[in-house]
Amino acid sequence: MTVVANSDYPVPPQFWESPDELYRLLSQAIRGLLNGETNNTFVVTLNTNSTTTIVSDPRVGVTTVALMTPQSATAAGEMTSVWVTVAEAVLTIHHPSTGIADRVWGVAIFG
Repeated sequence: MTVVANSDYPVPPQFWESPDELYRLLSQAIRGLLNGETNNTFVVTLNTNSTTTIVSDPRVGVTTVALMTPQSATAAGEMTSVWVTVAEAVLTIHHPSTGIADRVWGVAIFG
């Protein structure tokens, strides 16, 4: 399994010495959100010869919703056979067992 996280976007600090600088950083972050720059996405390649792929991520909780989009033709062929369960800090992707290694999915997590 390979997981490539998208965490390149800066997160503004909660507190800052200069209010003007804090407002500028918050403004940049809000503009980034409006342009789709979020840190809640990653790409995962499913495990071969297994029926589950487990992703450990501290952002995942029991109420997390994971939206998945196939990123390869092989993944697209399995769209009706893939589902997700969540637990605290763990996202489990259930899928058919196959030896094919290019089952690549884009994942966005919310909540």
